[in-house]
Amino acid sequence: MNTLHRRLFAAVVAVSAAVSSAGCATHNTLRYGAPGTPKIYSGTRLNLAVLREDAQALDALAAYGVFPPDYPWPLMPVIHATDKEQSVMDFAASAVADTVLLPVTMPYVAYHRVINPPD
Repeated sequence: MNTLHRRLFAAVVAVSAAVSSAGCATHNTLRYGAPGTPKIYSGTRLNLAVLREDAQALDALAAYGVFPPDYPWPLMPVIHATDKEQSVMDFAASAVADTVLLPVTMPYVAYHRVINPPD
């Protein structure tokens, strides 16, 4: 692979990561969720709540400051997607991200729920 291909590949990966993290349910729940927010498969749970139109689950997550993802502004004129359509687009990526992040979320939950539970 020559230098031009490597630079192009790096640029595509960087842009893809930036675009996906701005509209990823896993990113939203892990970054903006309070310590009491469910963390294990949190993005997948959020997407399922949107797809099922589960108002109770969405209200519970909203109380922690977690909302369904929005895709970044540059894509909005192109996509015009509703929350449900965005969750369909984000579901597979969130499931993969949640699985990859299990080694991080499991100890986090163990610490915050078992060792040092909130009052």
